[in-house]
Amino acid sequence: MYYADMAVQGKDQHLQLLLEAKNKRGTSKIWAAKMRRNMYAHGLLPETPFFLLALPDKFYLWKDVGLSTDLIEPDYEINPEPFLEAYYPKAYTMPNVTLTLSEYEISSEGFELILSAWLHQILTVPSIDLLPANMNWIVNSGLFDAIHNGYLKLEELV
Repeated sequence: MYYADMAVQGKDQHLQLLLEAKNKRGTSKIWAAKMRRNMYAHGLLPETPFFLLALPDKFYLWKDVGLSTDLIEPDYEINPEPFLEAYYPKAYTMPNVTLTLSEYEISSEGFELILSAWLHQILTVPSIDLLPANMNWIVNSGLFDAIHNGYLKLEELV
């Protein structure tokens, strides 16, 4: 059995995406590659077409790297702030306070809630044309086609 913060099965019931959420900022591609390598080296994750390491200021996406424990840099490095910023005020309630994205002090659980809301939107959006702005990477990588109309599992053994 394997553990993942989030897993998405495609509409064909096959595991397509594993998502690991870390509430950490200021990382690099090398840091992300080491994190992914360590998770796979310890046998924590199964093979899946896509692996997303999601942080508040960076998303790192790997495609089709299998179970390799080599130090492999991600295929995509994405700034998620433009498409996640709308979720922060909903997860962090302070009346009459306006914060910039970097000023939010959100828990790891709160960040996972933001990610699950965003991912649910991607899974259920009726059309590619209705994706949030700055989401071309999800289409270009093939991730959208792999997970659209699929099923999200939160913090489960997969």
